[in-house]
Amino acid sequence: MILQKYIDNPLLYQRRKFDIRCFSLVTSVNGIIKAYFYRDGYIRTSSKEYSSTNLYNKYVHLVNDAV
Repeated sequence: MILQKYIDNPLLYQRRKFDIRCFSLVTSVNGIIKAYFYRDGYIRTSSKEYSSTNLYNKYVHLVNDAV
């Protein structure tokens, strides 16, 4: 399952939106819950500066450089 939420009033890094990617795995086998966390995460920033007056510019929100 992937959990995510769009943040209406985002924190900015150098006036750009960003996301932090961290990976974890939670398992339950016979009622025993185990959690694993991958230590190496990363941060991605958008290519355009964020402005609440221009919300229709997709490059303000896009932080995925693989698209």
